[in-house]
Amino acid sequence: MTFRELTGFDELLACEAIEQEVWGLPERELLPASQLVAAVHAGGVVIGAFDGTKLIGFVYGFPAHCPEWQPSLGQHSHMVAVLPSYRSQGIGRHLKWLQRAWCLRRGITWMTWTFDPLQAKNAKLNLEHLGAVGLEYRINEYGAMSGHLNAGLPSDRLLALWQLDAPEVIALQQHRSPPDLDGPWLLSDEAGEPRLHPFEANAEALWLAVPPDLTRLMAEQPELALRWRLALREAMLPALSQGFQATRFVAGSYLLTRSAEVLT
Repeated sequence: MTFRELTGFDELLACEAIEQEVWGLPERELLPASQLVAAVHAGGVVIGAFDGTKLIGFVYGFPAHCPEWQPSLGQHSHMVAVLPSYRSQGIGRHLKWLQRAWCLRRGITWMTWTFDPLQAKNAKLNLEHLGAVGLEYRINEYGAMSGHLNAGLPSDRLLALWQLDAPEVIALQQHRSPPDLDGPWLLSDEAGEPRLHPFEANAEALWLAVPPDLTRLMAEQPELALRWRLALREAMLPALSQGFQATRFVAGSYLLTRSAEVLT
């Protein structure tokens, strides 16, 4: 397996086929290679993963400016995709660490992206393996979406912030010990239904469970998947607005803790 930046149109065109296979998007919804070319010219980056000469995954980010968070320019990581037959090999994680290194070499110290908070595997990658923090819950961020990973549910997203030079992030390249699993607030009952429990105003930590496999749940029980979407929205939206941040993802649940002011 090799990894390198993609800059030419023909190489970036291959990203379209990966988008289509990973997300099942119709052609009109694909991010076109012409946009990737323009983004790279404007200071963005696309890093590809290759098996021999075959492109099997990529990560894509472009410059970001959020003065209410940070005075400096950062990067928004819009896409990371790996072909299904190459998953569970840590390729997506490695692409993100390469993207981090690319940013740090250019003095960029923070990165954002959005992800579906019901996708447990993505949550574990983003919070546990990378050390990003979930800051904002955004309702139906991209409107109605198609494709086998998105169709049928509101496109709620959790906005993640990755402080690339934080000591906690640097330490994640080694070992991270699990926290105590006390005080669940949103959990699954014996029938797999979401169950909300009120939390105390002075609570310091909240646990919010999600289904272990959203894609399978959507295929087999779409109505239950929608109930989970609405339950997590009801739980996470007020918690984040009241000073909590999603800081870990352990044993299928988010850990929300009181803000330690990560934005300055």
